[in-house]
Amino acid sequence: MKTKLFFLSALLLAMLGVCGCSGDDDETSINPKNRIVGKWKLVRQGSNDISSSNIYYTFSKRGELTMHNVPVRKDLESETYISDITIPIAFEDDWEHNETTNELHGHFATKSDSENGKPTRYSCIIGVKEMMIVQEYPDNWTFFLDPRLFFERQ
Repeated sequence: MKTKLFFLSALLLAMLGVCGCSGDDDETSINPKNRIVGKWKLVRQGSNDISSSNIYYTFSKRGELTMHNVPVRKDLESETYISDITIPIAFEDDWEHNETTNELHGHFATKSDSENGKPTRYSCIIGVKEMMIVQEYPDNWTFFLDPRLFFERQ
């Protein structure tokens, strides 16, 4: 009887060990396509707090970025807000996982840009609840604003 109970307990522990660990857990946490999916609120541009701006980015599992309430300046005097702009994105193969900080570092790009027909490339750091995106520009561009965008997961 004790032998049967021992083997039954060993079998139960083995089954719990196999069922308790999913191979998807590691893949989800270090795969940028899985980590970035969801709604992100823009909270800072550089050192400027803009958390009251109500700008959101939503990344879908289909590889699309939808921007909500994005300000667009038509001229120096007027600014309008555009909501629900959806663009396809592609992740590059350079993503790395920093095990110490549990952050992912890499690049993604829009699949097209209507102005010049070339993709726009972004550098990205994704944490568990925060993300930073920087649009990459040619070396000869001059900026008046810090191009770093900081987001919090919603």
